[in-house]
Amino acid sequence: MSPDTRRRLAFVALASLLACAGLNAHDVVVEQAVRMAVTSESDRLAVRVQVPVTLLNDAGLPKLENGNVDPSASDATLQAIAADVARNLDMRLGETSLKATRLEAHLAPGDRAVQVEIYYAVIGGPIGLSARLNAFQGRPLQPPRTDVSYQPSAGIERHVTISGPPVRIAFDPGLGDVVSRFAARAFDIVLAGSSQLLFLICLLLPSRTRRESTRLVTALLGAQAVGILFSTTMAVAGSSSAAIDLVAWSVVIAAGLCGIVDADLRIFAGLSVLFGLLSGAGLGVSFNEVSQLSGAHGVAALLTFIFVSVLTETWLAAVMMATRRWLSSVVRYDRIVTILAAALAVHVAVHRVLDLGHELAQGQSFAAGHAVMLLILGWAFVMVAVAFARLATGKTPVIGSGSSSGAIS
Repeated sequence: MSPDTRRRLAFVALASLLACAGLNAHDVVVEQAVRMAVTSESDRLAVRVQVPVTLLNDAGLPKLENGNVDPSASDATLQAIAADVARNLDMRLGETSLKATRLEAHLAPGDRAVQVEIYYAVIGGPIGLSARLNAFQGRPLQPPRTDVSYQPSAGIERHVTISGPPVRIAFDPGLGDVVSRFAARAFDIVLAGSSQLLFLICLLLPSRTRRESTRLVTALLGAQAVGILFSTTMAVAGSSSAAIDLVAWSVVIAAGLCGIVDADLRIFAGLSVLFGLLSGAGLGVSFNEVSQLSGAHGVAALLTFIFVSVLTETWLAAVMMATRRWLSSVVRYDRIVTILAAALAVHVAVHRVLDLGHELAQGQSFAAGHAVMLLILGWAFVMVAVAFARLATGKTPVIGSGSSSGAIS
């Protein structure tokens, strides 16, 4: 294979990777909340589910011009919806499916949702109780989200939020189920969070020694573990997730600009710690959303979540370091590739910050939108100042295979 062909392949592979990370940068997802309450009573199990009409497009409900359900909707139609909801939930005790003893359905206040009540006869208590959640069919930008409260016959009420594809949730699971579920959740969240991937690209693509890269990754992972512990210990609420993500994405912008101006290695070290704390806090928020379904194994769930999160991040970093070594061997002027990759990462991150800022501005105040722009401009100003400082000292970036001039102390 000729050198020109290898260079083209390197450019195409890198551009494809970054394009995949930013495919949904302009999409704003509006989740449709399904509210579910499960109560364990003396001799029965009561399940109450409120489903938005936006998730019942195929139910044949008559609607008014304003989108509300016509109050004259027949009882037969509502009863059919109740039966379908019970079938989708598939409540089980162990491996045995429960049969509903009574089904009721009526329009919720406001006529924009259907309230379904399902009752099951339970003998010997709901040991091994589970349900299949989030099984409703949503539109591409209007996916379902299930908010569940579970009140056992003894103990405090537990809450959980489920997004994404349908999944079976055990309300009082065993240790093995807890370890496997929280390991899978940590793995999925880290891989789904494209901010981690883009930050690693900005962090590890500039040419540096293996020892320097290892120190940067170690600082990132250590800070991430601390962020998870802080977020879970302080019980940071899910409402803070968008703000945490916004600042984390702004750090991706800063890391990309640092790569473009060939900033000192100590700046990358500081950004690694900052991003690790923020991404860890975001992961902790995701853990908090489902932590109460760990039952009596909360500590095991947290330790599993932290271990798998750090392990997955380590694997991503190892892939990026191997990619960087391969790039050095096939591309002569790899500094150009570094600048282009950093510019693409900044482009994706800026759009993500704007989307999150728009979401915060809608839910909070008009000033939040201005704060987002100031955040972006602030990082840009800092990086431009770094570039001018390097020019003033004669440390201009070179086009070619170079190395960072700083070191981690």
